[in-house]
Amino acid sequence: MRCIMQNQTSTTEEVGNATSLHNVALWHQMEAYQNEGVCQRFAEEQNVSIEESRSIFLEMKRFLYVAIICQQPCSPSKIIDAMWHTFIIYTAHYAAFCKKFNGGFIDHTPSEKPEIEGYARTREFATAIFGKLNENLWPDPSSKLAGVCMTAAGCTCSNTGCSCNCSNNLGVDAGLATHADALC
Repeated sequence: MRCIMQNQTSTTEEVGNATSLHNVALWHQMEAYQNEGVCQRFAEEQNVSIEESRSIFLEMKRFLYVAIICQQPCSPSKIIDAMWHTFIIYTAHYAAFCKKFNGGFIDHTPSEKPEIEGYARTREFATAIFGKLNENLWPDPSSKLAGVCMTAAGCTCSNTGCSCNCSNNLGVDAGLATHADALC
């Protein structure tokens, strides 16, 4: 069942498809997965508290879950992508996570163009599945700041591969800019 199509606005039917694909048991297993090493490294490198780092790690798992169940390209916010980069550095842990929850590795490779529409779709699906999202970590794509960040972030993911072109050095919001701009 198709969840989203590239270069297309999502329809009510497609959002419904995403929620019908929601696998509560799988999500609870993913939600329970913890990696203190990743969270600690992210906290230190991005100058955030360990609590903030854990919160961002949870949102990264939500992003990866949406990508897994939709099986189509999805795009994270810049700060979620930054956590994803940190997780990937722990290759053995990341590979085991992907195998356990996706059946195979979720690649992350460069993209030639930004994925603003992909981010908007991903956020819409995540909202349909999880309810209200943390606006600091999933900024509204229509906001000026989110538009600036997402124009450059251009990261996409699906179970067949991912891409990322992080060429912007702007943070997601004023509170996160100091640690988000160090990446990419």
